[in-house]
Amino acid sequence: MFNIIADENISDNDTRKNIEEYIKKYECATDITLKNEKLSNRTYDLLEFAHDYKKNETFDLLLDNGAKPNMQLATSIGFDFAF
Repeated sequence: MFNIIADENISDNDTRKNIEEYIKKYECATDITLKNEKLSNRTYDLLEFAHDYKKNETFDLLLDNGAKPNMQLATSIGFDFAF
């Protein structure tokens, strides 16, 4: 699901449809996280990816399906307004 959100060649609407299928058909959780110590020490979640890649419809879908915002996301959104 991270790859679908991060793919800039897939529109937000199509991303939302794909993620919705993963959630409904395959019963994937919306609160999964990704940690790659080679890239960073921090953990990323689907909401952060949707925000970072400007996939607003996907962001709303994740929230509607139980994804919970965290402090990292709040900081990321705050920095968008600060700079």
